[in-house]
Amino acid sequence: MKRQFRLEQFRETPTPEKVRQVRQFFLLGHPNLVISIAGKPGAGKSTLVRELAKWLGLKHQEMSDPAYEEEENETHEVSYRHLPGSLNENKKLAKQYAVVDALIDAKGIEAAQKFAKDRGGIVAGRMPAFFGIPNVIARINARLKGRKTRNLSVERIRAEANVTEVTPIPIGVRIFLHCDPVVAGERNYFRELSHAGSKEHLESPEHATEKILDREADDQAHYLKQYGIDIADPSNYDIIIDTTNHNKNPHETLMDALFAIRAHLEKQAKQR
Repeated sequence: MKRQFRLEQFRETPTPEKVRQVRQFFLLGHPNLVISIAGKPGAGKSTLVRELAKWLGLKHQEMSDPAYEEEENETHEVSYRHLPGSLNENKKLAKQYAVVDALIDAKGIEAAQKFAKDRGGIVAGRMPAFFGIPNVIARINARLKGRKTRNLSVERIRAEANVTEVTPIPIGVRIFLHCDPVVAGERNYFRELSHAGSKEHLESPEHATEKILDREADDQAHYLKQYGIDIADPSNYDIIIDTTNHNKNPHETLMDALFAIRAHLEKQAKQR
């Protein structure tokens, strides 16, 4: 199979015919497949989202808060940055009022549902892998339907989001990207140096690694408290890809993901 699709091909700009071939071969005729992508900071999640979407002809949405935004990034993003109010204000509100995170999660679920009715799509972030779990959806809905707060900013966010209830959406393939934190720290540090708009203010690769480890611990505790889920548990994902050694060639991650998706869909077909 790998002879049919070589690594060099994926460095090129795909033609419509090549996208059709790649989609047909790797998605095995699944016309409405929804893929979730999560990963450790610095593992290459955003790059994989863009490349997979490009080569599979899929729409994509990220539920994230990147340190910088690329000028020609076509990703549709749902994050604290895109809620009414400033980024820092929204982050503080989310820690105090659970409904803020619930609104972001609800918007991600709505996007996944639209993708499932169209030609499929990719939803990236820590939560999408759990969008099909009834208990998680029940907790999101409980927060959406909770009583109004006395905080005008929170209520403005609630009004503009305009969502009061969501339903589970099955995720066809759940991918998680792993990366050694030291390698990820180096990537983040040198990436910041090359982007003038970065807001992380990293002092060194070691400082970047410390921030990654702190963020992972905070995120794991946050989602365990909010939704009773362990985002670091490998059993919550169908595919785990280690990108530690993909430093100089992110297309290796793309190839690994494509063949892993096909293998997972083949396994599912045999189990039916």
